[in-house]
Amino acid sequence: MTGQLAYRANRAVQAVFCAVFAALLWAGAAAAQDDSARDRGILQAFLEDNLSGAGRTVRIEGFQGALSGRATIEELTIADADGVWLTLRRAVLDWNRGALLSGRLEVAELSAEELLIPRAPRAEPTPPSPTAGGGFALPELPVSVDIEDVSLDRVDIGADLFGQAAVVELEGNASLSGGEGASELRLTRIDGPDGRFELTGSYANETRILALSLLVDEGPDGIAANLMDLPGKPSLNLRVTGEDPIDDFRAEIALATDGTERLAGLVELITTQADDVEGDTAEPTRRIQASLSGDIAPVFAPQYRPFFGPEIALSVDAAQLPDGRQVLETFDLRARAIELTGTGEIAADGWPERFSLTGRVADPDGSDVQMPFGEGGTRVGRADLQLSYDRASGDRWQLQAEARDAVQNETRLDLLRLSADGRIVPPQAGRAGLTDGALQVDARGLALPDASLAQAVGDTVAAQLNFAWETGAPLSISGLRLAGADYGLTGDLRLRLPDGALDLLAALDLRLDAQDIGRFAALAGMPLSGAAGMRISGDVTPVAGEIDLTFDGTTRDLAIGQPRLDPLLEGEGRLRMEVSRDTTGSAIRGLSIATDHARITADATLGSEAGNFDITAALTDTARVQPGLTGPSRLTANGRGTGDDWDVTVKAELPGDATVDWQGRMSDVTDAAGLNGRADIRAGDLSPYSTLAGRPLGGAFSVAADIDIALAALSGSVDLDASSRNLSIGQTQADQLLRGEATLRMAVRRGDDGLVSVDGLRLRTPALSLDADGELTETGQTLTAALRLADGSLFAQELAGPVQVDGTASRGTGDWQVDVTGSAAGGTTVAASGGLAPDLSRADLSLTGRAPLALANDRLRPRAISGIATYDLRLSGPLALSSLSGRISTSDARLALPDLNLALEGIDTQVTLASGRAQIAASAAVSSGGRLDLDGSMGLSSPFSADLRVAIQNVGLREARLYETSANGEITVNGPLTGGARIAGVLDLGPAELRVPASSGVGYAGLPGLRHVNEPAAVRQVRQWAGIIAQPDSGASGGPAYPIDLTIRAPSRIFVRGRGIDAELGGQLRLLGTTAELVPQGRFELVRGRIDILGQRLTLDEGLLRLQGSFDAFIRFSAVTQAEDVTITVAIEGPASAPKLALTSSPELPEDEVLSQLLFKRDLTEISALQAIRLANALAILSGRGGIDVTARLRQSLALDDLDVGTDAEGNVEARAGKYLSENLYSDVIVNGGGETDIRLNLELNPSFTVRGRLGSDGDTGVGIYFERDY
Repeated sequence: MTGQLAYRANRAVQAVFCAVFAALLWAGAAAAQDDSARDRGILQAFLEDNLSGAGRTVRIEGFQGALSGRATIEELTIADADGVWLTLRRAVLDWNRGALLSGRLEVAELSAEELLIPRAPRAEPTPPSPTAGGGFALPELPVSVDIEDVSLDRVDIGADLFGQAAVVELEGNASLSGGEGASELRLTRIDGPDGRFELTGSYANETRILALSLLVDEGPDGIAANLMDLPGKPSLNLRVTGEDPIDDFRAEIALATDGTERLAGLVELITTQADDVEGDTAEPTRRIQASLSGDIAPVFAPQYRPFFGPEIALSVDAAQLPDGRQVLETFDLRARAIELTGTGEIAADGWPERFSLTGRVADPDGSDVQMPFGEGGTRVGRADLQLSYDRASGDRWQLQAEARDAVQNETRLDLLRLSADGRIVPPQAGRAGLTDGALQVDARGLALPDASLAQAVGDTVAAQLNFAWETGAPLSISGLRLAGADYGLTGDLRLRLPDGALDLLAALDLRLDAQDIGRFAALAGMPLSGAAGMRISGDVTPVAGEIDLTFDGTTRDLAIGQPRLDPLLEGEGRLRMEVSRDTTGSAIRGLSIATDHARITADATLGSEAGNFDITAALTDTARVQPGLTGPSRLTANGRGTGDDWDVTVKAELPGDATVDWQGRMSDVTDAAGLNGRADIRAGDLSPYSTLAGRPLGGAFSVAADIDIALAALSGSVDLDASSRNLSIGQTQADQLLRGEATLRMAVRRGDDGLVSVDGLRLRTPALSLDADGELTETGQTLTAALRLADGSLFAQELAGPVQVDGTASRGTGDWQVDVTGSAAGGTTVAASGGLAPDLSRADLSLTGRAPLALANDRLRPRAISGIATYDLRLSGPLALSSLSGRISTSDARLALPDLNLALEGIDTQVTLASGRAQIAASAAVSSGGRLDLDGSMGLSSPFSADLRVAIQNVGLREARLYETSANGEITVNGPLTGGARIAGVLDLGPAELRVPASSGVGYAGLPGLRHVNEPAAVRQVRQWAGIIAQPDSGASGGPAYPIDLTIRAPSRIFVRGRGIDAELGGQLRLLGTTAELVPQGRFELVRGRIDILGQRLTLDEGLLRLQGSFDAFIRFSAVTQAEDVTITVAIEGPASAPKLALTSSPELPEDEVLSQLLFKRDLTEISALQAIRLANALAILSGRGGIDVTARLRQSLALDDLDVGTDAEGNVEARAGKYLSENLYSDVIVNGGGETDIRLNLELNPSFTVRGRLGSDGDTGVGIYFERDY
């Protein structure tokens, strides 16, 4: 800290003396200027030139009175490379010009009002003096100097000098005459805390007595206390005094804070003269001895005080001997927690003769020691150091150092041990000097605050190396080894400092191995895994930046967290390359990166005038980087450059017989780079790219583009020529438009002025032609386009025939003016004209025409609409529905609703748009009978508030296999259609019939595992419209919910029939809740009914129908009867589309037993085979298709080989019972729902011949002989 204070004080004093020196030179120049006729500028230039020097520029303003006894300067500045660092203002020199004639320089006043020193001057490097300085003596001047008064009223010192800004005043005087000199300098702080700096000194050449007195005295919070960051910022007093012959000078030093002495002692400079053997005066011995001690602990922060304790002592005794040797006889530093002692001797040739250093850091009570350095605090449990060498005892040197329980900030280290030994052999008899050694470092229990760095390094690190150096030879490091838990660095290193050069040459031969690079993942900021090893060999010149290195490495299962690259790095990998850089340029030679899945090779050179590169990359299977794109890929790139121009060729070979070629030039590779060349892209088959595109692709295409552009200005031209054959993208209309041979040509130009033109865009396919031209000029923009379709039925049947659309758009300084017309078959027309804002924020357009409603079918699928809409609209304002006004009408339109099994026909609609609302009036006949009428209004902007009424007039509702009825009533919709609109109304049902189906059919779409192969796009589109293809669940909600209050009334005439049930119900339902969650109230209950089982008619005791949140009604019917002593309940309940049969009894019996008792009044084991068939038939009627469990138990109970219940070709229920009467005689008995019976016999004579006969209850009889052979 005191060293820092002394350094900054020295820089401040330098600044002050610069100002004084300038004034003295000013006086000398004025004395030399005796010609009053001379121009004032000559003298000013003389002063500025002589005061300026290397790194110092002096400027003088307002120089007056050069030839008088009182000269003034308005302002003098001194600057370095960083700017002005000293400013002297309003300076005065009052002197006796006549005294110079008698050899005296007499100055009565040398003063200035203000001196500004905002910072210290930049330190310029000064080469060392080649010669010794010799003894001290004052200069012998030809004149005497006597300055009576030097004063500066205000000196502003910047914070850069002392850490805080200060303002002082300066006073002093100086004299030099006849080899004797004396001076006084006083600085007094005038802007804050008390402070003064006083320096008084004198010396006479004749007596050689030096007298010195230095005093620094500041009050609390002074400059020195802040500069040294003393706790509490105490007052400070420093005194240095001495008066002795300079050859035996003793200086007493005393430092006190807050009035208490902290440090005191002596520093002696002793020079002894001796005669050599011949009696001549020899070189003197110069010795410095210092002894300082005191209690400085209170000066430091409280946490550092235990380190120093109550007393610190320093003793130093060093000498420079006449023969050139330098000896440290004593060095001893002691405090409470530190002891450091040492001696040493350096021979005249600069080689050590001996040295010894022993140190210890430890607290006497065994606690950790807080070291008085290191930001954030450095603590150590104990540290020991031993270093020794003595040439008299041999050439070995040794070093042992150890630190335990060290902590700095949040870094901890349990143990750090360093050991080294080696030789020091001075040069002898022409033999070079030698220094060598072996060094070992062992760190254990390492804990780093940075988690990523801690993971990379681990908690244990060991290092060792051998080094050797000879005079004139490079430093050689061999046996280098750095080892962590599962990584290591080994190798050799040679370092050399060439003679006369400030550069370092390093020869490397290193190897880095990491068994798991995952430990470096956090440090690298990316997920890493796998193993890697790398050998690095070659030469490096760090300062010159020259390298010549070879990298040779291997990897195993390397991964860098990049899904596209990691699959290429799996398995074993190899990396090799040679890198060089010298004064001619840089080069990469023989770069090779190879794994089982990819290989990259490259060579490149780059010089100041020319360069080149060659790159090749190959993938064995592109699917590893792009799933779904299978097959090999290959890329080659070559470049040749001269100056800033590069000729580049790129070729890529991709799956699907695809290629990409580029050949061109990149010029002026700077901010004004240009690109000129030709690109060719070809694909013989796009189907391999289907997975990548997320849709089925097909066909072939080629693109050729001539490019000439300036990249920075984005100006230039692009000429495009493309063609395709049977291109398909998995969209029916687009595929039909692109089918066959297609061509596209266009040219785009953009000038340096930003003006753009599109010349001749021409798209041609068998079904489509498009022509467009455009131009951007200084006066405006124009665009024309013409579209022709050979057959508009691709979009709607009503558009069958040619379709033509023509349009123009132009813009000057305002809006775009648009004019578009179009026509198609069936009287379809469109016309749009008016203005459109450039940012599409608003428009003023008229829209008239006729359009087929079928254009909306893509959004309505599987629903479909047909007919013509006529419109006459105006769009005025933002591009939103609310800006539309006018009329839209339809007549005789039709809307098919396949999901409801009906259609709306003869739809007549009138829609009037005005003031942001649509007034709607519509009517339609229903294909199932009846009519619908809609009227009301709705808003044209969110939330689209509506007030609609639907009148339902005798509308037929039917599901072919489930129900049939009619409805009358009225439903209203009131509120926002985006969610929350209330649906309410009353429906009265006419006679209704609900059918309980006998069975549910099976379609081909339900076959498990069915997969379409090479499905045409049109077929897939139809299956999508039909809802056969399952769509992936997007996870989105089912849309907004609407509150509902709907009453359904049917007092009677709801008939339920099927499965033997014939019942009539009546009642009322009310649907509440929301469309997302219905809450039904009420039900339809039994009026009368029965159930028939094989001619037995049972009267229903219970029957009901209700909704349970679904429009597939829930039904339950039950009848109770008595058979002997068994009470039987027959019940059918469940969804109306698939109810289930339940047979129960009291006492409880199995279902088949219950049915046997019901039908035959006897146990199951007592019925005949024919009765068993009738029983199975009854089960089929009641359960729809029979039950596996019941029929299986019946077959086992009746000892039959086959028992099946199903339907015949006409859908009638039939039952089949089969049994082998012998090994080759099989009998079948078949009974259908009409009571008809058919008996069949099969007699197998051998594997090829079979005799078959049949006998039916209808008299149909037959016998046949069959020959069969399996192939």
